[in-house]
Amino acid sequence: SGYMELFTRKQITININNVWGSLYTSGYVDTLNIAYPIAFVEMPVVSVSLSANRYGGFVMATGNLSHTTSLTKTGGFEIVRPTATTNATFTVNYHIFGKWKN
Repeated sequence: SGYMELFTRKQITININNVWGSLYTSGYVDTLNIAYPIAFVEMPVVSVSLSANRYGGFVMATGNLSHTTSLTKTGGFEIVRPTATTNATFTVNYHIFGKWKN
């Protein structure tokens, strides 16, 4: 059909201590910008979430244009929480779907 669907999980341990209004962020996490095994020919849909863990939080797309979703990588993300923390472990879930050949 020319479509590819990818799933993966990545576990990271990070500090979340950058003040962002009333929240705290990890800042851009380079290891969350994952390369696809095969490049897409159209921009894929990328869904990213956190699994339940000891630390609550959510995933946020970074505002840096050099870290946006592309045909070859997921794009950059940050983890956001209501309180600062150090050495927090998160499981990040990815679901990617798109056209990889015409």
